[in-house]
Amino acid sequence: MMSGQSTLEEGLSRIRQSFVTRLSGYSVDLLAFLAAPSSIETVDSALFALHKISGSAATLGFSELGMQSKQAEEILREDLTKYAYPSDISVDAVRVVYLTSQEILDASA
Repeated sequence: MMSGQSTLEEGLSRIRQSFVTRLSGYSVDLLAFLAAPSSIETVDSALFALHKISGSAATLGFSELGMQSKQAEEILREDLTKYAYPSDISVDAVRVVYLTSQEILDASA
């Protein structure tokens, strides 16, 4: 018979693995943005990915990734409001999220 603690840990492990699987897809969107930051499509996809990552990462134990993605989303939205296009600063912020995502994906492979 499993204890409540081990059941909780197994459930959390499954949720974390599900997040890592989704992170792989979000990482593709971030890379597409980095390749073409002036494309409306890649900007929209990157914003969606950043928002989803920041919403889940910290809760699931990826606090650095959560903080980075929240910051990148805020910088990118601010750039779009001020300038209507991403600045080098927002591209760099997204690059940091992408690289951290890759580290997590590599570690879980």
